[in-house]
Amino acid sequence: IEAGHYLSDEPGFYLEGKFGIRIEADLIVVEQLTHFAWGSRPYLGFRYCSPVPFCRALIEVELLEPRQREWIDAFHVRCRDEVNA
Repeated sequence: IEAGHYLSDEPGFYLEGKFGIRIEADLIVVEQLTHFAWGSRPYLGFRYCSPVPFCRALIEVELLEPRQREWIDAFHVRCRDEVNA
């Protein structure tokens, strides 16, 4: 994977014979700034291309760390800002 690559992220849960859910998102691989160093290779991260918020009813918020909750909240703000731009 290199910066600039396009990926599709499609995590899901399927209960055989009952139902399934899947959250799909389009991502671009981007270089990340970090205080860690690993030789000459940059750290990589992902930028969500799809301004669609996650369904809160599908998230077990109590299982998340504070920084994960903050990320989701910031992502939802970004989705709202992009759709309303």
